[in-house]
Amino acid sequence: NGYVRLYNHQIPQKALGHIAPIQALKDWQQQYPERFKKRVYNLAGLDN
Repeated sequence: NGYVRLYNHQIPQKALGHIAPIQALKDWQQQYPERFKKRVYNLAGLDN
């Protein structure tokens, strides 16, 4: 879904310190790598 991708990768969230959810997840993975089985990655920008 395009909106889900936009929300998770592009739109900063106040509750997350004004960063996008994917960036918060990547930061969390760096702090607690043992909690993750897969690498978190940021997808490319929006489709045109």
